[in-house]
This record gives sequence, C-alpha cells and structure tokens, in this order.
Amino acid sequence: MMNLIVAKATKLGCFQLFLTRLPPGHTHEDCDAQFGVIWTATRNRPILSPNEYKVVIEECLGKSLPVRVVDIYNVPDYTEWFQDCIDPDLRK
Repeated sequence: MMNLIVAKATKLGCFQLFLTRLPPGHTHEDCDAQFGVIWTATRNRPILSPNEYKVVIEECLGKSLPVRVVDIYNVPDYTEWFQDCIDPDLRK
C-alpha cells in the first residue's frame, strides 16, 4: 500500500514522506497491553475468518473488559484514486 501512496503523491507533485517509529524505551499506552493479550490468544491458534477473530477477541478480552467488536468492511475505489496515473493507451 505504501508504494501506491508514493506513486500517487509523486504523480501529483506533492511528494513528502515521513516514516517514523517509536524509539527504544518509549512509553506505552494502556491499550497496548491488550494487543499482547490478543497476540497470546492467537499465536498458536489458526483463525480462518473475520468472525473467528471476533470470537477470539471477545473471549480473551471479555474476561477483563466490556468488549464489542464491530466489523467495518470497506473496499476503496482504487480506479478513481489512480485515474490520473493510468496511461489511457493501456485500455486499447
């Protein structure tokens, strides 16, 4: 996905990219611990569908927190996004 963003930005002439990551010893947010709980619950368990993942999250986090998992399904319109980057001669 990053290379698509770079291609789009370069074509439009507005290319500026910042890659950052947290330095060693950075502080964590409280919610970061919950990702560790999810990872522990899923690391040795095959998950074959989004619904199975939802069930695992509800099982492992529901013991200590009120949990509601909402599946947001979104398919971007890449054709519109990259329209100005597509060579019109490719359609012939």
